[in-house]
Amino acid sequence: MKFKSISICIFTLLLSFGAFGFPIESMLIIGASVSDDHSAKSPGRMIAESVGLRKGRELVIRAKDGAKSTYHDKLIRKELGGLNPDYIVAIDLFFHDFRFSTNPSAAQLNRLEEYITLMSQNAREVYLGTAVDFLYLGGPEIANKRMRKVAKKLGNVFVFELDAIFKKIHSNEGYEYNLGDQKFTVWRQHVMADIIHPNKRGSTIVANLIIDDLRNRYELEDQELPFLKITPP
Repeated sequence: MKFKSISICIFTLLLSFGAFGFPIESMLIIGASVSDDHSAKSPGRMIAESVGLRKGRELVIRAKDGAKSTYHDKLIRKELGGLNPDYIVAIDLFFHDFRFSTNPSAAQLNRLEEYITLMSQNAREVYLGTAVDFLYLGGPEIANKRMRKVAKKLGNVFVFELDAIFKKIHSNEGYEYNLGDQKFTVWRQHVMADIIHPNKRGSTIVANLIIDDLRNRYELEDQELPFLKITPP
């Protein structure tokens, strides 16, 4: 009986600290097609599965191909408190809000700030991706400036510069990946399934950028939260 009790305690401890020792007990993935595993598992899902979260109460995915952030209005305004996730990963939540925008309205920008604030209040940390200005219209960058400003004010919201990465992989110089013991340069054909959706390698790169941020801020060792392995091109 004593051995059984010890085993149960160890198992409970492992669950509470994830598969590798870092405490990620629950995650909400919210957004559009990338979050919905369009061409590869989403970055958030890759991280969740790597730490042993199971889809259901531990891992909730609310995503829809082509959805604007307003598609998730009820979830953000009324349901987050009940879910109360450790982490929210919303890499492409605002992509469709601003993709064809040249000058976002005050109402759009205020709603962006409100949604981010509500997510911040109902999770330990929130991970956002910048809106990608793949048509160079200027509107997405206006939204991104507001996103960065709100994140800085809230303190538990972290913005990943997906727009900058997107533009680098479409440039002559490419994007240099350099995390852990892996270093290589990638271009569009290496990381994209089509013009806007990452393939497995591209999604893993974004997942590792989130992992790198967690490792740096929490001073984690590799055995506590390892990088996901990537096959170089």
